[in-house]
Amino acid sequence: MTDPNWSGVDLQARLAVLGLSQREFGALMRPPVSQPAVSAWCLGTRRPKDPAQVATRLAEIQVLFLDLLGEIDETVEHSSAVRGTPEVTVRVYHTDAAYWVADKGAAQRGIPAGMHRAASALAAILANADYGAVVCLVSGDQ
Repeated sequence: MTDPNWSGVDLQARLAVLGLSQREFGALMRPPVSQPAVSAWCLGTRRPKDPAQVATRLAEIQVLFLDLLGEIDETVEHSSAVRGTPEVTVRVYHTDAAYWVADKGAAQRGIPAGMHRAASALAAILANADYGAVVCLVSGDQ
């Protein structure tokens, strides 16, 4: 989304893939932005004051997502190889609090649980397609 021609539909689609709510995306912006503002951007009823800044931050968040996806994929591949079975379990979390207790690095980086769930689901799909892993996502919430 580096095109200066702002597209709310593009933003909305990317947030869906990243597993981010409008509130979560707004909180990840620097400085933070309200959910109603992000909603207006997505609906196309308002443009950001600085679309380039939003695009840059979105690109940074996408890199974070891809890094997370890579970490999960490596864990799945390693676990499958070590166990000698294509069946692997990945824990996902419904709340940020539960995820951040389980992963201190995610807490430090402010990664929402929804982003982890989205990356885990995509890793499961890719692992199955790439090397036949059967990934089961289970709740890690206590």
